[in-house]
Amino acid sequence: YLTGRGLTADGIAKFRIGFAPDNFHALRQRLEPLADPAALRASGLFSWKDQEDGSPGPMYARFRKRVMFPIANEGGRVIAFTARTLETGEKAGPKYLNSPETPLYSKSNVLFNLDKARQAIRSDGGVVLVEGQMDCISVFLAGIPNVLATSGTAFTEAQVRLLKRYATRVIVNFDPDTAGANAAEKSIALLTEEGFDVRVLTLEGGLDPDRYVRERGARAYVDALRSAPAFQDYLIDRARTLFPARDPKSKTEALNFLLPHIRRIPSLIARDAFAYDASQALGIDSALVRAELKDAAARRRDHLSAHETSLTRSDQIL
Repeated sequence: YLTGRGLTADGIAKFRIGFAPDNFHALRQRLEPLADPAALRASGLFSWKDQEDGSPGPMYARFRKRVMFPIANEGGRVIAFTARTLETGEKAGPKYLNSPETPLYSKSNVLFNLDKARQAIRSDGGVVLVEGQMDCISVFLAGIPNVLATSGTAFTEAQVRLLKRYATRVIVNFDPDTAGANAAEKSIALLTEEGFDVRVLTLEGGLDPDRYVRERGARAYVDALRSAPAFQDYLIDRARTLFPARDPKSKTEALNFLLPHIRRIPSLIARDAFAYDASQALGIDSALVRAELKDAAARRRDHLSAHETSLTRSDQIL
């Protein structure tokens, strides 16, 4: 399976990719001499069924007959796993099975590959953000070290704060499907609010980064990264794709799609430039776009003021 995904023995060793055998009890028997039952239950490596009296039943391995991708913390210590099944059919379970939240692992606070990429990111100031572990691994092994992956399409405020310790520029390269596009929009919102320089790459042919690197090579991928458009241009193109008609209703819907993104930009100059570009692309007078921005900001202030008043009254009642 791994060879078919383009991985060599060196790449497998670099990312410590392993395999969970098709055995319910071998892992427990291996670890029982090393840790007490409470620690094993807290590790996320085991499952169990509660007994009739409510007490936990015997532990068995959560991951079986799966390729194991370790997830490490910033220091390189393994804290969780993503496990990919090699089976097909109903009995195979989910294609990917992840470690649950544990005292060591909180999915929203971790970026895959940060332990290996952080020095390159800090030196360059920029990072490529992809969706999955295989995308990240393929890009990294192709010679692009400043690449990180989210856990699926989830990207959180905690991850943004973590990223801000290392980078100022981000190229978002999620899959081009609907889920990936929606995730890209959410990521743009979080990143622009924190002042990142954001670009968004959509690869040709509907390819994800893993397949693109394997089929077209690292040089083509680097060229694609260099030509990635600014997030403003990406969002304007997306608005025109989602609402392609040129009638007033479609123009209004396209503008309403863009307004929240425009409002989030911290810089007044950059915000005004985005508003002007949007008006030109949508065929709307720029003065109307600015007026809509002001109205939206006023409505937001009124909403926040009403919410604060409501909270104050609640405090008085309590």
